[in-house]
Amino acid sequence: MKKGNFILGQHFSLLQNKTALIIFLYLALFGASCIFVSCSKPQVHVHDRHVLSYDLVAAYAKKHKGCTLILLDYHSDVHPGQRELTSVNWAGRLVEEKLVSKIIWVSGRTLLLPNRNARMKWLGRCLQDAYPETASFIKDRIQLCDYNDLIHLSLKKPYVITLDFDVFTKNPGPDPDAFTDELCTWIQMQKPDLLTLAFSASYETEPSAAWERFARFINNYQKKSNWYFESGAFGEEVESLDDLNKESYNAYGRGAYVWLRAPDQVRDALLSKNAQPVNEEAKTIVAHWKNETLKELRQEFPPETITLYHDTAHTVLNDLLKNQKSPSFYSVPKQTCSITDSKSRGVAVRFKTAETDRGCLSLYGGMTEMTDAVSYCAQEAQHDPRYTNISAGETLFINISLFGPWQQMSSPLDFTPGQDSVLMEDVATGERTLLQGAIALEHNYSREAFLSRLSHKAGLGFDGWKNEGIRFWKAPTLTNTAPL
Repeated sequence: MKKGNFILGQHFSLLQNKTALIIFLYLALFGASCIFVSCSKPQVHVHDRHVLSYDLVAAYAKKHKGCTLILLDYHSDVHPGQRELTSVNWAGRLVEEKLVSKIIWVSGRTLLLPNRNARMKWLGRCLQDAYPETASFIKDRIQLCDYNDLIHLSLKKPYVITLDFDVFTKNPGPDPDAFTDELCTWIQMQKPDLLTLAFSASYETEPSAAWERFARFINNYQKKSNWYFESGAFGEEVESLDDLNKESYNAYGRGAYVWLRAPDQVRDALLSKNAQPVNEEAKTIVAHWKNETLKELRQEFPPETITLYHDTAHTVLNDLLKNQKSPSFYSVPKQTCSITDSKSRGVAVRFKTAETDRGCLSLYGGMTEMTDAVSYCAQEAQHDPRYTNISAGETLFINISLFGPWQQMSSPLDFTPGQDSVLMEDVATGERTLLQGAIALEHNYSREAFLSRLSHKAGLGFDGWKNEGIRFWKAPTLTNTAPL
C-alpha cells in the first residue's frame, strides 16, 4: 500500500506539476500579450479629411469604454441632420452612436465671452435639423473650452486627441506659431495612445504659413510613436461648402492633390517619421515624394530657373503683341536625343485665364537649349489655332511644364495624376496626343477623368482610351503657374 500510495502520490505530484506548468505558460503568454499591448507605441495618424479620423477613434473607443474625444478644431464637426458620414458630422456621429462619452471641444486659444456665445449658437444651428432628443443628447455631451481652460482640466484616460489645423486660423492668440508649439507640447504631456492630425486650412489666407505650421508640429512632436499616413482620393468630390472656396482649392487642392502640392518641408517631415501609407492613394503619394527623376528635375530646374522661363515667355508674348517680332521669329529647337532617353527634357508653355486655356504648345522631349524651347513654345501658343489669338489687355497666367524622359505605361491607369503627363499614341497611325499633368491638378481629375479628357482631345471620344491599338507613355513633370 505504501508503495502504491507512493506511486499514486508520484502521479499526483506529476499532475500538479503539469497543471502548474500549463498555468504558468498561460499566464506567461497572457502576461506577455498584456505587456505587449500596454507597451506598444502610441499611434499618430495624418490625413487631409478629418472624417478619416472616424474609423480610428471608433475602433479605439470600442475597446476603451467611456472614451473622451478631445477635439482641437475650429469647427465642432457635429451635424446630425446629415446622413452621409463626412468631416462636417463625424465627431457628432461618435456621440450619437455612444462610442465616445464626451467631446471636449477646443475651438481656439483664447475665447472671450462673445466668442463662446457665438460658438454655442453655431453649435445650436448645427443641431437644429436633428430630432430634439438627439440634439439634446449630443449637446449635453459637448464641453466647449479654449486652450487656457484645457490646460487646467483634470483629464482621465481613456481619451483620444484629434487636431484639425484649422484651429490655428481662428482665435489662435497673438502668435499662431506659438499656439502650435503650445499644443504640441501639451499633447505630448498627455501621452495619448491615439492622436490624429487633419490638415484642413480652408480659412488660412497664407498657404505657406499653414504648411510651415504643419511641418513645425510634426518636427516638434518627439514622443516615440508609430506614424501613419492616409490620403483622400484623386478626383475627390466636394464634401462641404468649404470645398467650394475657389481660393482655397487653388491654394491646396483636394484629396490626394493636397499632398502632391505639399512643399518639400512637409514631405521631408513625414518621411523623417517613417510615416507608413495605409491606403493606395497614400502609397502613390509617398512614391511621388521618393521619385528620383523628379528629384533630378527639381535640382536641374530650381525655382529661380523656372522664374526665368516665365519671364522669357512673358517677354516673347509682349513682343508679339506689340509687333516687335514676327510670329515666326523663333524656330523649332534642335532635338538632340530620343524622348525616352534618360537625359531627355521637354517643355510646354500654356497661356490661360482663371477659367480657360488661351493657347499652348508642347515639345515632348530631346531638348537641351531650354530657354530657346520656351521662347518657341510661347510664340506658337500666342496664335494657337484652337483659340482666338491672345490680345493685349487680357488677364492671363502662364503655366510652364517641364517633362522628364518618357516611359511606356503598363496599362492606361499606370500613372500618377498631377505628377505625370501622358501621351496617347494610335499604333496604326502613329499620331500622338499629349495632356499635361497640370490639367489634372487644376481640374481635380481622377485617372479615368484625365484619360477621358485626353482621348476627347485626340478626337476619339471620351471612352477612346479604352480602345485596342492605343499605347500610352508617361513623363514625370514639374509644373508651375504664375500670373503675367
